Amino acid sequence: GDVNMTNDLSVAGNVGIGTDAPASKLHIYQNSTDTGNSAGLTIEQDGTGDALIQYLTTTFHRWTTGIDYSDGHKFKIRALNGTPAGDKLTITTAGDVGITGTLNVGGDITMKSLSDHSEIYSTRRLDIDAADNNIRLTSNTEIYGNLSLVGSGNLSVDADATINGAH
Repeated sequence: GDVNMTNDLSVAGNVGIGTDAPASKLHIYQNSTDTGNSAGLTIEQDGTGDALIQYLTTTFHRWTTGIDYSDGHKFKIRALNGTPAGDKLTITTAGDVGITGTLNVGGDITMKSLSDHSEIYSTRRLDIDAADNNIRLTSNTEIYGNLSLVGSGNLSVDADATINGAH
């Protein structure tokens, strides 16, 4: 049944919710078809603070994941200490994603857009080719154009491009 407490609870062993044999300090087990609000773990903030989870290595590093109430309810992954501290990944309620720092990608970056709210997606790909110093925007196999860094350090555009309203 339910347990109501008004003071701190200190547990020397593991705590299991939905299991009699917890494998770690906190083990939540669910075996159901639930996919909505009743599934998983809920972290709720009823005030103006942030709903978040904190991760801490005892000696130094603290990270958080959660909803930033004071910044438009954005979901963030944030380093609270270390060099440099601050937001590392931000997702707005509109679905926009911001990444602070260097993005190291081991494969393709694929950008998709939904046209007229249909189920057909148009795929664009941004390729950066270190071998020939080209940056290409492609759609399937069609190349829209190349941006090239030439030996002089100048930027060369080989397709019809608009820059600040001028061709």
